[in-house]
Amino acid sequence: MTVSEFPALSVVLPTFNESAWLPETLERLRAAIAAAELTKVEIVVVDDGSTDDTAAVLDRQPRDPALEVLTLANSGRLAARRAGLDAATGELVLFIDSRVHAHIDSLAFVRREIEAHPERLIWNGHAITASTSAPWTRFWDAIVFLAWRRYLRQPTTTSYGADDFEYYPKGTTFFLAPKEWLIEASDSVNSLSADPALSNDDTIMIRNLLRYGRINISPEFACTYHPRSTFRAFMRNAYHRGSVLVDGHLRPGLRFHRPFQAVLLALPLAVLWAVRRPRRLVAGPIGASAAAGVLAKAAGVPTRDAGSLGLLLVPFSIAYGAGIVRGFRVRDRGDHSMP
Repeated sequence: MTVSEFPALSVVLPTFNESAWLPETLERLRAAIAAAELTKVEIVVVDDGSTDDTAAVLDRQPRDPALEVLTLANSGRLAARRAGLDAATGELVLFIDSRVHAHIDSLAFVRREIEAHPERLIWNGHAITASTSAPWTRFWDAIVFLAWRRYLRQPTTTSYGADDFEYYPKGTTFFLAPKEWLIEASDSVNSLSADPALSNDDTIMIRNLLRYGRINISPEFACTYHPRSTFRAFMRNAYHRGSVLVDGHLRPGLRFHRPFQAVLLALPLAVLWAVRRPRRLVAGPIGASAAAGVLAKAAGVPTRDAGSLGLLLVPFSIAYGAGIVRGFRVRDRGDHSMP
């Protein structure tokens, strides 16, 4: 697919019980659309079975640009996005999530890029976590930096392909690509999970898009993500992320598969070492947390983020590990295909 002018754009926004975030998310999205001087635009909001006042909030929203609301029984983000793709009429589709604010110049930048380089049609958003004083928000910044430091040490407009796919940020929280490619990539997702809500709809789908070309990323195609603001929500989110990690990353041949196997092999030895002297049950986790913070700082993680990593490593590991166990249990019952 190539373009001679900027194509019609459909924005697909899945949402579940995020009514408090929707007005500002949509307002900032409209501002980015206006700044890019886009005229052929529609917004498709997919209400994934919300039980709050999402429907009432959306009823009060302006209909310029065109706004369509779909209501589904709760079935997870992957199914909600797929329904949004079916309803979309634009040649290009922008995925955005409820708690994500598009930067005002983001769509203007990607418009210029596509008009100047018609082959650059797949764009992964540069997500910036909203700054707060809560350590659980800074914790995720530390994790993300360590995983994708090849790009995040000095973000610049670049692209990645199959050879370096594992070393760059990827996610569909703010993601642009041709509709027909997204449909084919979504339908090709080979989930190992029997529960669609635990399918990894980010990594696998983006990997499937590599058949059409490289994935572009730039700090100028950016958004701000607003994380959960309480410790309880942080723990729930860690549990969920551990569950979907199994489907998206713990597969033979992928970057995190062998390191995870090594952790599994080392875990019984660590438990045996700790239970032989009960004091180690306390000293071990404290020492590991402190070491993690120091090593993160040495790797270039900002000081406050590295400190949050050390502070929260133990409760995070418990929740994340429990999620991984859940992910494996669901995967074992899966039929290895999407419904």
